[in-house]
Amino acid sequence: ANVIPNHRTLVRNVHKIMPETCLEIDVRERTSRVRPFSRIQWMTRFDNGDRNLLNAVDTSMTKHVSLISPAPLGATLSSGYDTNYLLHRLRKETEEPLTAFSVGGKKVNEIGAASNILKEYDDVSHVTSTLEPSIIEKLPDIIWRLEGYEFQSGIFLQYELGRLVSEAGFKSLIVGEGADQFLNWTFY
Repeated sequence: ANVIPNHRTLVRNVHKIMPETCLEIDVRERTSRVRPFSRIQWMTRFDNGDRNLLNAVDTSMTKHVSLISPAPLGATLSSGYDTNYLLHRLRKETEEPLTAFSVGGKKVNEIGAASNILKEYDDVSHVTSTLEPSIIEKLPDIIWRLEGYEFQSGIFLQYELGRLVSEAGFKSLIVGEGADQFLNWTFY
């Protein structure tokens, strides 16, 4: 995995919430506790799960587009199904111009595949960037922004994505982050 498998962080007295646990906050009592939960509580039949997942994504997309509009609408785009589906839903929600953002790395670069996906859509611009070796010079800023938690893959890609989005003047972005972990939790 891409994380240190314990509760520690680089910041003294700041701890991660471990897998199979959740943070429960009681606002009235001003208390919190970490408690275990089991994924089995969340299981559902696959046919219901697929239908429910797509309905939830569709409902969420409608809600979020209404909150973002009339600001520029943007989304991340890789070669994966998750971001392609989000772009598909976004295009169904609005006829406004859209912007797709893709960042490629040295080992994995999906910009070409993302560009091919965009051939299927009208009025979507594509903002891309490929990481340069000099990105390592940004590591102190990355660690500061991540509040000391840099034990994950993709931090340089995420940093570059943030730079692209900021330079393009976007204040919000629709991303498919976490879909792989949610849909294939036994792997992660």
